[in-house]
Amino acid sequence: MQNQTKIAVILQCHKNPSQVNRLISRLSMDGMDFYIHVDKKSDMQDRIDRRSNVFFVPDSERIDVLWGDYSQCRATLRLLKNVLRSEKTYDYVWQISGQDYPIKSREEILEFFRNANGAAFLNFFSGSEDLLAGYRKRNEDIIRKISSA
Repeated sequence: MQNQTKIAVILQCHKNPSQVNRLISRLSMDGMDFYIHVDKKSDMQDRIDRRSNVFFVPDSERIDVLWGDYSQCRATLRLLKNVLRSEKTYDYVWQISGQDYPIKSREEILEFFRNANGAAFLNFFSGSEDLLAGYRKRNEDIIRKISSA
């Protein structure tokens, strides 16, 4: 019998609690825990179903998240801190958004992680000048703050 693969799903959300509930319901299985950061501006946390495998970033640690801002990284770091604080051992930490919804079954997803043999997945792309210009236009204020720091 194969050892159970354990996955900590870290999830950031800010709207649509019913969609978040469907997402958790769709993915829930033995060995999968959900660590949730609800944007500080949102009041949806009380509308997310309480389950034994769902853990929330405490209110005192929630971040006011802005799209494309470093605050998204801060929220992710808070989630990771909560995973570590749990003192549970996981094979993988899987970051998703409350706006995500799987196109594969939970069994296929679990099989993917089992077959990955501990591999780490981090995607990035080398942007063209057009992509970089678009990013800069959307994030001018952030870039100014970083440049002046």
